[in-house]
Amino acid sequence: MSCGKEVLDEDRPRECPICKGQEVAGAKRLGTLEVTPGPVRGRGLGPELFDLVCCPGCELIFLSPLPPQEMLDALYINSPQFDGSVYGGSRAKVIVEVHRLRLQEIRTQQLMRSYPQWLWKVLKQWVIRYQGARVLEIGSGLSWMSRAAKILIARTTTVAQDISSEAAESCPWVDRYFVGTLESKAKEIQALAPYDVISMTHVIEHLPDPVQVLRRCSALLAERGMVFVSAPFRPAGWSPAAPFDLWKHWGLNHTPAHLQYFNRRSLERCAFRSGLRLARYEPDGEAFVAWLKRG
Repeated sequence: MSCGKEVLDEDRPRECPICKGQEVAGAKRLGTLEVTPGPVRGRGLGPELFDLVCCPGCELIFLSPLPPQEMLDALYINSPQFDGSVYGGSRAKVIVEVHRLRLQEIRTQQLMRSYPQWLWKVLKQWVIRYQGARVLEIGSGLSWMSRAAKILIARTTTVAQDISSEAAESCPWVDRYFVGTLESKAKEIQALAPYDVISMTHVIEHLPDPVQVLRRCSALLAERGMVFVSAPFRPAGWSPAAPFDLWKHWGLNHTPAHLQYFNRRSLERCAFRSGLRLARYEPDGEAFVAWLKRG
């Protein structure tokens, strides 16, 4: 896929967060995005304009430059994120049910390999519900996957991590909720490993270093463990030949919160560099869901 036409000879963008350390010439600027209205716009915390760049090596589309840390802190730590009605009521039930179905798929694939086919058919529902599991949710927020796990798997242990404390007291379905970075909470999270499922629901697009985070996931996974990833993909109808305005008016364009947008190729490359491999990838409208396994 050709991402764009303009080669950046001057004012080169930041290096691709996946292909870093491997010089990839010819990065393409797709266009420029303004900071989305919200907690960081007009506050002088960083740039008000960001280039959207495509890496020709892996096809990742990412923002350049990388927002300064104080801008990211203002977005994720110093501003409320879950105080709207969108996170409660009937919508919450729908979200939990979607996660329950995804988790059921993952656990079915993991467990059915442990039983003869005839026995699996007889015991399937019992095994899925009562076979203990450990679930880690990264960047968990309201911890939808952990909530779904408690509904689906009676003997589940749920562990959540988020850099914000906003939702930590609002998730009784989480057994251990760690507030801090993955690095700062590494010992506590490692002590509860290995994990059968690690969930990153609309998280990977926010990570300055997605390769490093997936490497941590790889080290924490059980032998048959799976990493579940969902994230925004591309605006509907967009291609390199389409008008850039599709990005400007896209409802999932949150600049600079969304640092990158993956497709199958870029996620496959990111997984490979992290010691994982892409087991399944499903475009889902303007987003995608994927499962990663240990490589």
